[in-house]
Amino acid sequence: ATMFLQLSISRDGLISGGFTNVQTGEDLPVKGGTNREEQRVAFHIGNRTDTVIECGLSHLTQDIAGAFIHYADGNSQTWLLVRLPSPGVPPRPVQIPYLERR
Repeated sequence: ATMFLQLSISRDGLISGGFTNVQTGEDLPVKGGTNREEQRVAFHIGNRTDTVIECGLSHLTQDIAGAFIHYADGNSQTWLLVRLPSPGVPPRPVQIPYLERR
């Protein structure tokens, strides 16, 4: 995986989060909202409001979900969102080894 997306949905249906592309070094905010009647979510990454990612609200609770990427030129792509396990938090402080400078 080279692109990572983290989403949070507030009780009011606002979506926020972060996007990281490890190949390009991009680290951008995510903003969007939900349509409760249609049970759909839509969000954009960074300031690119002309490219919108859309999927079903219930799909975000699944480990694997399809999402539509709608571009400004009218083209769309289908992407696959895959939930990764949360990184484990160590039960106690971790000792970092001392490295001598040469």
